[in-house]
Amino acid sequence: MAFTAFISFDDLIELLGRDSSLSGRTSLWNSAIDIASDRHPWLGSGYRDFWLGPAANEVAKYIPQWVGIPNHGHNGYLDTWLELGWVGVGLLVFFLLRNTLALFARAVSEPRADHWQLLVICVFIFIVNNMSASVAMAHTDLAWVMVVLASLYSSRSSYVRRGYVQTTPEEWPPLAETGDEGARPAGD
Repeated sequence: MAFTAFISFDDLIELLGRDSSLSGRTSLWNSAIDIASDRHPWLGSGYRDFWLGPAANEVAKYIPQWVGIPNHGHNGYLDTWLELGWVGVGLLVFFLLRNTLALFARAVSEPRADHWQLLVICVFIFIVNNMSASVAMAHTDLAWVMVVLASLYSSRSSYVRRGYVQTTPEEWPPLAETGDEGARPAGD
């Protein structure tokens, strides 16, 4: 551990066989930030528009050594800002914080239920992975799907725990109390 305290980021990256530009990503990120800062920092360019629209051609001027223009920025937080602006980043951060805190609370309050710890790990992996890959709001990416499912699962569980959701037919109110004498719950 003492060794890692005295090693620089550049040395660590070199030990891993990489360069300090993170395989050229820093030049891509800097060019995208320069272009987006002047155009649309608050609301972004639109979902999936930055890398597929005219801004991508301007990025190409900054990175002539690249063979082509990528269709994402290799950083999910940057892509969220480029596409949805500071408003989108704020919403993503709120979503991740709310989700993480809810899952930690469930993991602490129900230590014998292993699925909460697993969901916390999935969210942590997503948060770290989204720094070098664009997985936020990618509907086909397993990491994003797991985070959304974890959010839904933790939310549903908290509603059930508070009594907002009736989960079994035994907990449903009698038909006379609903005011609709002819209605039957699904499955009856």
